[in-house]
Amino acid sequence: MSENVSENLNDYPDATAWRRLLALVYDILIVVAILIFAGAIGLGVAVAFYGEQAVTDGGVLNENPIYFSWLLFCWFYYYFYCWSKTGQTLAMKTWRMQVITLDDSPIEMHQALIRFFTGFFGLGNITALLPNRWTLHDSLSKTRVIVLPKQARTDEV
Repeated sequence: MSENVSENLNDYPDATAWRRLLALVYDILIVVAILIFAGAIGLGVAVAFYGEQAVTDGGVLNENPIYFSWLLFCWFYYYFYCWSKTGQTLAMKTWRMQVITLDDSPIEMHQALIRFFTGFFGLGNITALLPNRWTLHDSLSKTRVIVLPKQARTDEV
């Protein structure tokens, strides 16, 4: 780490509601792309098993719980993978935010599940408007979203 960056991530300030909202907008675009790709895979599998019936009106994917579960899994896995590896989704990297646990350990599956389902569609971020800036999903999962400092620029020739 550089000289001006603290080794203890708990020293950094919590992310504001506006910063979280802007990252949410970015993440929505990424999640939509992931769901389109996952939906195409699901449709391909359905066509392979059911043929033309899979794509007709009222086809096998219409209100199919397995298909819905597949899409939900892909949506969750994007967040879980990013949070557990670096603590940042692509949008969070853009806005210099990171999810950390209160004890500086990596995010675990149960914490990611709590964050995902209690922060569904960003509704948990409403509580970030309160003075302490903690959200419902942060409190329940024992995590925080912090703002990282700007990295020092290195001028390369």
